[in-house]
Amino acid sequence: MLGPILMDMQQKPAELRRTYGRIDIPTSHWMAPPCYPYGMTSSFLIRFRPTPLHGDAPVQYVLLAALLVFSDKAPAQELLTTLFQQPIPNVPWLAVLLSLVVVTLFAIRFKLQLRNEAARLKQLESEAAEEKNRLNAILSNAGVGIMLADRYARHVDVNRRWCKIFGYRRSEVRGKLSIRSIAHPDESVALGEHFSALLAGEIRSHTHERRFLRKDGTVFWGLISTSTVKNAAGEHMWVVGMITDIDEQKRIEEALRESEERLRFITENTHDVVWQLDRELRFTYINGADERMRGYAREEIIGRSFKDTITPTGYPIVDQAMQRRHNQAARETGMGAESFEVEMICKDGNLLWVEINSTPIHDKSGQIVGYIGVTRDATQRHETHEKLREQTIRDPLTGLFNRRFLDESLERELSRAKRDNLPMSLLMIDIDRFKSLNDTYGHQAGDEVIRCLGELIRNGARSADLPCRYGGEEFLLVLPNMTLETAAERAQRWRIAFAQQKICFGDISLSATFSVGVAAYPEHGDSSEALIRAADQALYTAKHSGRNRVVVAP
Repeated sequence: MLGPILMDMQQKPAELRRTYGRIDIPTSHWMAPPCYPYGMTSSFLIRFRPTPLHGDAPVQYVLLAALLVFSDKAPAQELLTTLFQQPIPNVPWLAVLLSLVVVTLFAIRFKLQLRNEAARLKQLESEAAEEKNRLNAILSNAGVGIMLADRYARHVDVNRRWCKIFGYRRSEVRGKLSIRSIAHPDESVALGEHFSALLAGEIRSHTHERRFLRKDGTVFWGLISTSTVKNAAGEHMWVVGMITDIDEQKRIEEALRESEERLRFITENTHDVVWQLDRELRFTYINGADERMRGYAREEIIGRSFKDTITPTGYPIVDQAMQRRHNQAARETGMGAESFEVEMICKDGNLLWVEINSTPIHDKSGQIVGYIGVTRDATQRHETHEKLREQTIRDPLTGLFNRRFLDESLERELSRAKRDNLPMSLLMIDIDRFKSLNDTYGHQAGDEVIRCLGELIRNGARSADLPCRYGGEEFLLVLPNMTLETAAERAQRWRIAFAQQKICFGDISLSATFSVGVAAYPEHGDSSEALIRAADQALYTAKHSGRNRVVVAP
């Protein structure tokens, strides 16, 4: 019983009272009132029950003495005397026993404290070692070079990556190598001032690009991020820096910059207009060639729609090009440069034929987000092309369309008449007695008569009409959206005007007449062959009916 109670006596008085409530110690009589030992409060009450002293009394004294020892109260002898109001029996062995018990208890308590403290220190050392190992693993295997510098700009320590970047061994750096030793000569002063500003507290942290020197003297670009470490007093004592080798990145950036400069030089000095459009066909970039070609300054074009720069005749051409792009994208076919010609509007109001070459710009999902292109002045080429085209589709003597063009155009006009439910008429014209005129006055005189008739027809035709020299002295006119009766009336006016015309050929004044056969869609057929055949049959009738007349096909 004594052991557990003595151990519990190490608790505070209040805790002891909560544990045991009260301690009853037998004495020879009741004490009235209850006694409170020196230094004890009312929360710690020891009540003595009257009982005669006998052989167990020493145990009671030991218990009380131990209680007093662990409670750090008055000496046991004085306290016991006060409690019992009588001298303690002179028992020498009791004093020895009390001393042994007290010393033993103190030894046990001290040993337990030492054991607990040793266990706690061992746990702390284990946790510190584990934390140190983790930190060393992180620093050693970090992908960036890490350094710690002191207030004198000397390297206190570096990690493995730092050594690999700069080519030093760790032993060559720690406490020996200064910050300025690794900086490029042009960067040395600036880097030193930067460290001074950090340690002075003027800046907290900073990231910038600088040139550094490796151990072998080679120069490289590095990205360094620095911050400070304070001591317990709050003073900036060390600088921590993380360095990344960005030399390859800088070379790529420099090559890209040089490439962009070359491209800018080329685009700004070329004669062709280089431009870029967004998804809505608005200009986002255009070079200076447009101002040289059309007179518009760059700021007058940026933000405007591409269609604002061309004539309305070019709208269908642009729409067709866009539709082709859409169809190609739908079929997932390759989309190269699209080329077409349109008329562009110059600042002074003149028109300019240009050739457009454009290529779409795609985003990551494959959607078209804009266009880049080149505009080239094509005026001279267009004029040359038009001249060549005119030569291929027009008769050189009369200036009217030739039969080749008629074959290409008649089907198209007939299809339009069918689609829009519109009339279309044909006039087949032939000069009367042309062979006799040629035989009498020669071929040159015959050519002059043909030329004059061609001029009469060309001047009297509408812009939508297709007047053609069909062959020899024959002419065929396609008259879209014109009824049979109107076509016959027009043929009559031309016939009369030509018969009244005097054709000068040298000193000779010539005159001639022509006969006309008239046919129309849908009255005489729904194919080009049927209509030509009907008009030719009507002309044959006019020829054999006395010539110089207009005959409508039956």
